[in-house]
Amino acid sequence: MLGRGKTKRGRLGVCRVGVFLLLLGVPARVTESGETARAAQLNNLGPAVAQLERDDSLCEKIVGVVNLGRADVSTYVVKKGDSLISIAKRTRSTVRVVGCLNPQITSVNHVLVGELLLILKWKPRVIVDTRKQALTIALGDLIVKEYAVGIGMGGKFATPRGTFKIGNKVWNPYDAEHKADAGHPMNQFGHVWIALNVRGYGIHGTNVSETLGPQTTKGCLLMSNRDAGELGELLPFGTSVAIN
Repeated sequence: MLGRGKTKRGRLGVCRVGVFLLLLGVPARVTESGETARAAQLNNLGPAVAQLERDDSLCEKIVGVVNLGRADVSTYVVKKGDSLISIAKRTRSTVRVVGCLNPQITSVNHVLVGELLLILKWKPRVIVDTRKQALTIALGDLIVKEYAVGIGMGGKFATPRGTFKIGNKVWNPYDAEHKADAGHPMNQFGHVWIALNVRGYGIHGTNVSETLGPQTTKGCLLMSNRDAGELGELLPFGTSVAIN
């Protein structure tokens, strides 16, 4: 977010470079290996890991929504060939959310045929308050979690206002401008790029914590790597994002 990207078609702001590469079909370089990682990336469901990681506090909130009777829950019977990734995609959820409701699952690739899983009708929405530099995930009228975000510097670099949708996600993106792999301090996208359906803008992490000031970007929403990664794991494709 701090520099300007350069491509064969001219100079573009860093946010625009991310979307530009996605539109060209340039593959992101990921540190995970194997079919599971590639499937997870393509399905926009989050980075695949051998051991399913859980944030207990976050899972407690999601389970709490169910216990309060404030969300619709259905069941799914695991079929031959299923994985947690394919189940999340089929039920329009995410690996993280399905995992929270089914703690018996410890690996994305190991679910038992015939096992009965709880599936939350997970249709969250995102509200971004640019004055407070806050991003909130809500399910109905319930607040699931709130995060701090950096926003655009203003003027021609202002963060766009309006209602958008979550588009494609690229995990561990390669920064073509600085020729920097994921994790390198020069990589401006951090661990994940989450596109919005407005050309040139998205949400992403950062490998340099000093860039997390309130107005440091050229229009994108900037988060810590940890928060951006969690956000990417929680939000299905098409989630509504209202920025005001």
